[in-house]
Amino acid sequence: MRIVSIAKNELNVFRVSVFIFCLSFIYSSKLLSQPEIKAVFTEKAPAIDGFVDDEVWAGAAVVKELYQKEPRNGDPVTEKTEFLFLFDHNNIYVGIRCFDDPKGIIAKELARDVSLGEDDRIQIIFDTYLDGRSGYWFQLGPRGSIGDALINENGKYFNKAWDGIWDGKAKITETGWEGELIIPFKTMGFNKASETWGLKCIRYVKRKSETATWPATSLNSDKFQVSDEGRLTGLKGMTQGIGLDLIPYATGGLSKKENSDPELVIDIGMDAFYQITPSLKIALTANTDFAQTEVDEKQINLTRFSLYFPEK
Repeated sequence: MRIVSIAKNELNVFRVSVFIFCLSFIYSSKLLSQPEIKAVFTEKAPAIDGFVDDEVWAGAAVVKELYQKEPRNGDPVTEKTEFLFLFDHNNIYVGIRCFDDPKGIIAKELARDVSLGEDDRIQIIFDTYLDGRSGYWFQLGPRGSIGDALINENGKYFNKAWDGIWDGKAKITETGWEGELIIPFKTMGFNKASETWGLKCIRYVKRKSETATWPATSLNSDKFQVSDEGRLTGLKGMTQGIGLDLIPYATGGLSKKENSDPELVIDIGMDAFYQITPSLKIALTANTDFAQTEVDEKQINLTRFSLYFPEK
C-alpha cells in the first residue's frame, strides 16, 4: 500500500509540474510575441501632398506606441508620434505625424538618397517575405527628402544604391511635421500567399539624440535589424498589374566642330522592367543612357591597399 501511495504522489507532482510548465510556456509566448496592427483597405486614395488631413486617414491603422532605443532605452518616445497605414489594390500608403516644437525641428536636406544623419527623420522597414532577415527600407525628412534601400542578412547588408518607384512628401506645421508616402506594390517583391508583412517604424529627434522604434528594441540590436519587427496583417487583394514598366528617354542638342556648321544630335533609348513573379524581375535596355549612371563615391585612401569601387 505504501508503494502505491508513493506512486500516486509522484504522479500528482508530475501533473502539477506539467501544468505549471504549460502555463509558463503560454505566458512567455505572449511576452515574446511581437505586436501587430491590421492594415485598412481604402477605396479612395489620399492625396500625397505632405499633409495628413484627408478624411480617409481617420480610419487608418495607427502605430503610436514608440519606445526609445536611445538615450533612455525602454522609455516612451518624448515627442508624440503616429504612423498610419492604408492600402488599396495597387499601393500601400503611409501617413506620419511627428508632433514637436516647429522651432526645434532640424531639417536641412532636400535631395533624394542623401544622408539625413544630421536631420530629424522617420524610417520604415517592410519585411514583405516575413523571413526576419531582409526588407525594404524607406526614409523621409521634414522637408521632403526621401531615400530607400534594400536590407539583407538582418541588417548586415544595406544596399542604398537601390532606387524604387515610389514618392513621399513632408511639411513642417504648427504642431511639428507631417508626411505621406505612396509605395506601389510593383516596387516590392512579396509572397502573395501571405497576408502578413514584417514592419518596423523608427523616428529620430536629432536635437535630443533620440531614437525611438516600434516595436521596442534593445541597445544590442543592429541599426537596421529586421528580426525584432512587428507585424502588419490583413494585406490581401494586392496586385502588381501586368508587371511591365517602360521608361523611354530622348536627348537632343547641337554639335559644332571648328570650321563647320552645327549639327543636330538626337539620341533615344528605352529601359524595360518585367515582373516575372512577385520575387523575380527582369530588366532589359536598348541604347542605354549612361549619363544617368552614378559617379563613384569619393574615397580617401591612406593605406597601402588599392581601392575597389562597386560596379554602377
